[in-house]
Amino acid sequence: MKKIIISLSILFCVGTIVSAQETTLNEQAQTTSERSKGTVNKAGQYILPVAGDYALGVSISTPLQSIFSDAADGIKFEGYQENIYGKYFLSDNRAIRAGISLNIGTDKTKSFVTNIAETTTNPLNIYATTVDITKVKTTNVGLFAGYEFRRGYGRLQAFYGPELAVGFNKVVKEYTYGNPLSELNQGERTTKESQATDITCSLGGFIGVEYFIAPKISIGGELNLGFGIETLGQIEMEKERYNSVTGEIETYSYREKTTVGPENTFLLQTNSTGNIFMMFYF
Repeated sequence: MKKIIISLSILFCVGTIVSAQETTLNEQAQTTSERSKGTVNKAGQYILPVAGDYALGVSISTPLQSIFSDAADGIKFEGYQENIYGKYFLSDNRAIRAGISLNIGTDKTKSFVTNIAETTTNPLNIYATTVDITKVKTTNVGLFAGYEFRRGYGRLQAFYGPELAVGFNKVVKEYTYGNPLSELNQGERTTKESQATDITCSLGGFIGVEYFIAPKISIGGELNLGFGIETLGQIEMEKERYNSVTGEIETYSYREKTTVGPENTFLLQTNSTGNIFMMFYF
């Protein structure tokens, strides 16, 4: 009798375990089925990215906030604004991603000023003018890389993961004057100003959602949060002056500290950005 009771107990336990496993598998299958609903269009095309796919994305809005703090002189590293980035899918739900933001250009401004030599030799020509030119050369480069995890239901997918970003920002101002220094135009003035090089590094994470409007095409948004370190160097100045004793123009250069402190300033702070993007998968 005892053997019968023990055997029945064992069968009951086994049946309970098998039933629980079947329930779990059914729930998982149901969840998988729910998650895959709407991922194939009427033409039979699979909408979502899969392992081995590449992706190319572009930002379609200005980030909500600069990823790094303002520099002392008001020049800021504008996060990874209007960046281009790509992804490679290691599996259907995991990908590595990297991107670049590049802003290199020159802005030239002309200003009309009184022509000192002309108005001195011909006082009646009060409208004689010449041109001062200011060139602002900007070099702004940002690089970032991250590891992405994904999950979602149908066309709506969420993603998140860690990310590392580095940035380099440099602004150089060059001044060309229409009135040369002379006995008539004595003084001292700046000819070139290389503002403090701003090097930044940020380690943090990202989270976002995207909706697939067509097979392998999506729009979405993401937020980034991380700790940033910024190092700010010295300002380099080049100047010229008229030496009234020798009658010659002297040039000299020097470095000066920024207003935020010593030659190199390290700032550890939490930064956040966000952007809206469009992504294409291949």
